[in-house]
Amino acid sequence: MSLVSCPVCSKEIPIHSINKHLDSDCNATPRIPASTCATASPATEIIPSTKLQLASIFAAPLVKKQSQAVSPLLQKRNGTLRSPVPVEKRPFDYEPKPVSADEAAPPPTKRQKATAALRDAMPLAEKMRPQSLDDVCGQELVGTGGVLRGLIEEGRVPSMILWGTSGCGKTTIARVIANVSRSRFVEMSATSSGVPEFKKIFAEAKSELLLTGGRKTILFVDEIHRLNKGQQDVFLAPVERGEITL
Repeated sequence: MSLVSCPVCSKEIPIHSINKHLDSDCNATPRIPASTCATASPATEIIPSTKLQLASIFAAPLVKKQSQAVSPLLQKRNGTLRSPVPVEKRPFDYEPKPVSADEAAPPPTKRQKATAALRDAMPLAEKMRPQSLDDVCGQELVGTGGVLRGLIEEGRVPSMILWGTSGCGKTTIARVIANVSRSRFVEMSATSSGVPEFKKIFAEAKSELLLTGGRKTILFVDEIHRLNKGQQDVFLAPVERGEITL
């Protein structure tokens, strides 16, 4: 008869009675004939691998299983096993450290630095220039209920001449139209531009009108009275065909 060692009490138990012995909490100890123990050979004491696996399950201590349950999990990354980085828990009375404005804001870019430098060099009148129709004061045409204001808000800006003394808001109104208008806006100066530059803008306005299917170009020419009659006649054909709004 083959004998096997009990994984709990280490007693020699016949292999056919090991389950009964384990079910009785090692209290039932079957009697083993003396002849069987005397004639037992080393070959009869070999335990199959399946029995060893079963015995190892019962022999594993409970403390070891618990330690495996609470041990940190291993993560597989790039073919290597690495333990996760421990995460520090925040207490209930945790208060985040206040971040100053200098630390929160990213460093300014080169363009932002250049824009800030140009703005610092502007005179006060240019810095305080109105940016919307509500900021323009003293002009009834762009005030509440004004005719020009209604046309601008509807996107139907007509060709016009803004005439008045210096500082009354001619350039300001033109730039406000650029901000609120849904049309392409081009600003030029008659003191630094000539007929070739104007013809180039006319060709671009025609292409814009054809490609977009109806988007017009508003051309603002500052100091237009400085152009002679021949230069001013260049604007007649594009304005009459509706390619630009002057």
